[in-house]
Amino acid sequence: MDKLSFRFHGKLADGHELIFYEMSRFEYGAARFVYTIEKFRQSGTVVKAIRTRVDADIRVRAAKRGSWWQDLLIYALPSIAECAINVSFEAMFAYAMSKIFPESKAKDAAVELADFALKSQIEHTKQIQIIADVTKEGFANSNRAIKILGEVLENYEQFKKAGVRYSEKDIETLLVEEEDSKLRDRLVRQYRSEFRKINPRTERQLVEQLRARLEIWPFL
Repeated sequence: MDKLSFRFHGKLADGHELIFYEMSRFEYGAARFVYTIEKFRQSGTVVKAIRTRVDADIRVRAAKRGSWWQDLLIYALPSIAECAINVSFEAMFAYAMSKIFPESKAKDAAVELADFALKSQIEHTKQIQIIADVTKEGFANSNRAIKILGEVLENYEQFKKAGVRYSEKDIETLLVEEEDSKLRDRLVRQYRSEFRKINPRTERQLVEQLRARLEIWPFL
């Protein structure tokens, strides 16, 4: 069973509330977005409107108390072999997201934070060697970025006292984004040969349709 998670940001979401109208618009847009991806995976064609039944059993899990993560539980989909695009739905979703959204800013932030840690002489950092290497090279790959951001969160009070410009929530968001980006990259690499079979014209059509689906999402 695959699972997708949506995270809501903003003042109301941070207080565990959402405006009902905007939440309804999100659900509508998310449904069209998800089913457009799955329809493409199954048929290999990009549809402008979902007018026919999509063979998929996708359910919503009720939000847990104090949490505004929303999980979609995907119980039943055609097998990979039955689809025009021979990849899992999770990989198809990762591929689509990688085409729509820009790369996370987490890596650049990690380089900046590593440099800040050394210049501010932040103590008790477990990743001191990684911090030193990243500062020297001026580059952080995904694994290093995740370790540095995790280290900053663990020692955030010290960074805050030293005058770091990022809030604790900023760091948490960057860490989640980079972890998600790493997972997407892994899934896309796993099915690289299949994704290469999608011709550029079809890919452009898919991206255009998905971006149109996103226009009514109030949280993006």
